Amino acid sequence: MSKNKIILIINNVEIIEYFINGNFKVKKFKKFPFASYPNGANCIPVNSFLQSAEISVLSYESIKKKAYNLSHLINYCFKEKLNFTQFKEEDLINFSNNLKNELNIKEPNKKLRSNNTINWILKTCLSFFDYIGKKFLNIDDYCETIFNAVKRKAIVDLGESNKKIEKSGWYHVCFAPYDHKKKRTP
Repeated sequence: MSKNKIILIINNVEIIEYFINGNFKVKKFKKFPFASYPNGANCIPVNSFLQSAEISVLSYESIKKKAYNLSHLINYCFKEKLNFTQFKEEDLINFSNNLKNELNIKEPNKKLRSNNTINWILKTCLSFFDYIGKKFLNIDDYCETIFNAVKRKAIVDLGESNKKIEKSGWYHVCFAPYDHKKKRTP
């Protein structure tokens, strides 16, 4: 990330959840992430995404993680002089490779982030592009059309009295192979 701070945390934020019968329903946050470009300008598309109905219902920590995931995309697009609406599949692949090839400054022989972290960043970016396509460009299948991404569904076993939930998320061939979670032995 550049020396300029891309994600700032601001205090006491109210976001409109909905407007019904002439009244606004707001959600209050003690802290909320605010995205800007490395030059300090407001990153309106990312801030719009973070304040959207599907994201603002999440916890502060979840929203903050999404903001920090998107900070990599903001920085990359700024360096490459790319507008989000110009971002194509080739750019997604280059962005993915950039994330995979970054090395840890303190330990130059090690990657900066795990494959699973890279994939979470890419999934967040695809969710963001899905939002951009639907809300700003009126294209419902934006990620499928522009990036050849697919939405995958999975059943997650919660382990509690056989409770299961269905989750879905974006996938693209540029994702890194998943790291196997290490299991501890007692």
